[in-house]
Amino acid sequence: MEMKERKNMDPAFQWDLSTLYKDDAAWEKDFAAVDADVDKVAAFQGKLNTAADIRACYDASTALERRFNNLLTYAMLRESEDTRDPAAQALMARGMSKYVAAGSRVSFAEPEILSLPAQQLKKIADDPVMEPYRFALEQLIDEKPHVLSAEEEQIMANFGEVFEAPKEIANSLQDADLKFAPVKDSAGFAASYSGIVKSWTAQARVRHYGSSLEMGMAMEHIPVSVYDSLVDAVHRHLPDMYRYVALRKKILGLDELHYYDVYVPLTHEGTTSWTYEEAQQMVLKAVSVLGKEYTDTVKSAFAGRWIDVYPNSGKRGGAFSSGTYDSNPFILMSYTSDYESVSTIAHEMGHSMHTWYSKHHQPVQYADYTLFVAEVASTVNENLLVDSLLKETKDPAERLFLLNQYLEGFKGTVYRQTMFAEFEREAHAMAERGEALTPQALNDLYRKLIVLYFGPELAVDDEVQYEWSRIPHFYRPFYVYKYATSYSAAVALSEGIFPWAEVLIRWMN
Repeated sequence: MEMKERKNMDPAFQWDLSTLYKDDAAWEKDFAAVDADVDKVAAFQGKLNTAADIRACYDASTALERRFNNLLTYAMLRESEDTRDPAAQALMARGMSKYVAAGSRVSFAEPEILSLPAQQLKKIADDPVMEPYRFALEQLIDEKPHVLSAEEEQIMANFGEVFEAPKEIANSLQDADLKFAPVKDSAGFAASYSGIVKSWTAQARVRHYGSSLEMGMAMEHIPVSVYDSLVDAVHRHLPDMYRYVALRKKILGLDELHYYDVYVPLTHEGTTSWTYEEAQQMVLKAVSVLGKEYTDTVKSAFAGRWIDVYPNSGKRGGAFSSGTYDSNPFILMSYTSDYESVSTIAHEMGHSMHTWYSKHHQPVQYADYTLFVAEVASTVNENLLVDSLLKETKDPAERLFLLNQYLEGFKGTVYRQTMFAEFEREAHAMAERGEALTPQALNDLYRKLIVLYFGPELAVDDEVQYEWSRIPHFYRPFYVYKYATSYSAAVALSEGIFPWAEVLIRWMN
């Protein structure tokens, strides 16, 4: 079926961005006010040596970041509607260019504060006037060994767009330019991925980190040992994955189990499709256990057009939740009426509700929760959906389908995302050792990990080795491991709401 152009689709199923900006003209008006905000922050250069001035600079910087967050989020959302749209591309390009230029002008602040003697910094941090920003200042002090001089930070800020270029190239290739016709593989994706890896390894060296992994983890003050421990823990439980793969092979009645067979449903649910309206009711019923306030907010999200529902030509792939302190959250997805689509609504609504509650209970400077916990609320919602549907059906085939969805979470989110995390760790380590990230080197690494993680029962086809080139999260280094850690936390929280272990044991008996 040919995909529709966005202009030919029903606006009722498209998100309403007016809670952020009424239209592009309103964006332009706010964009014109940025320079004055930058000037306010820049005026503090050479003056950051008292608690009062540092507090005032933090206030001005927070206001600047708030405006930029609105501008860049709107531009990103507009571009996501149709990545081919030159007007949306222009908004994003101009916004990023202005952001990088502003970052260069205000990059003096952190090194100037950190140039103060340690005793004076402690006194400033303890001053009551700094109370709204005490935690932020304490985190900054922890980063002192990795913050450069004001001149060096300005140089690094000027390279902001360059550092983002590999990701933008990959996004354009995957969302707008890449056509799925038989083609000969080329080195294009390897070059773009090598670019992001090299930029991170270079930044890590400049900032005196032991590795790009260490730099990535330090951004959220998470020790590298958490990353390594995750990989080690999953390695210890690889025999469980091998048993699961063997069971799949047996249930599906296959002589050979190929990589694509790992994603084939073990059974089909009784109802194979749901309308978007039915999906809304399924999600509302699932989250009702979280209380009336939560459920009513989700209802308002559906009614208020937080969600861009259906696919259209040029629309960004995948799904996400975004938004700002001054708007409601927004969800992008491509609803196709299957279970995965329903689950995606529950998942992304978990993100949106996390954002909603955070901004309603935190000041703007602390409302953005860390990515380390970002997948917890979303995964709890997925589990609530499975539990809700399990309570409704007694059909063995449907129950098997739903329970397998839960097990698929462990396979896809714990094992698979940890495999991705190991790929990233090894690819960055290769670059740090001076090894070339050629297409063959990356293919070989990925193939080796597929064999390791899925075991001897999997027949590995040559095409499997190229999958790494289609993983967009690799352009956001050291992010994917958080899916696995968040999933583990979400399971613990879910079991506090409903006894998953008992459900599984009862089913197996």
